[in-house]
Amino acid sequence: MRDEFDLISSGIGKNWRRLVRHLGASDADVDTAWEQSRGDVREQIRTLLVMWQKKRGQEASRDELMEALRKCDHNTLATKLEQI
Repeated sequence: MRDEFDLISSGIGKNWRRLVRHLGASDADVDTAWEQSRGDVREQIRTLLVMWQKKRGQEASRDELMEALRKCDHNTLATKLEQI
């Protein structure tokens, strides 16, 4: 899912917290990602997506990402993700 994570982390913008909440990220997850990324927001988003993938295991899917994006009103980004 490397391409998917790159697309999301570069295109999500300021409302990224809403997306990671829809994917089940906790405050502790966000804090951990912040520390690991050393303040780089794009890397923080990527770290949180990797954490989500690890938690979900085989159930982590592009469809789940697209659904979460649509719930956050990121329909354009969901459509781009669908086309990868």
